[in-house]
Amino acid sequence: MAHRVDPLTSVELVLAVDDLSGLAQAASSWLTQPHPNWKIVLAAPPGILADATAALTTTGIAESRITTITTTADNPAAALAAAADAATADTSCSCKGLPWASPTTG
Repeated sequence: MAHRVDPLTSVELVLAVDDLSGLAQAASSWLTQPHPNWKIVLAAPPGILADATAALTTTGIAESRITTITTTADNPAAALAAAADAATADTSCSCKGLPWASPTTG
């Protein structure tokens, strides 16, 4: 049986990235999932935030689905915490770095 989430439940993917490795590939996979009510909270250092956002939008993710948070590159845990603090969805999945991150729900 497939895992199902009520379509009315909002979900946010909370990300902290310090490079672009795997980001476009991950975004492409998010576009194939069936849940309609999802957004992304993206935390990244200023030097890559615009490129990281572009990597998401280039794959087809609408800008309206993306919230960006500028962070420093020296503390990935703090970046992820800042992104999580900005999340407003019913539930979230947080990832620090890509493509090796193991999501945890909260």
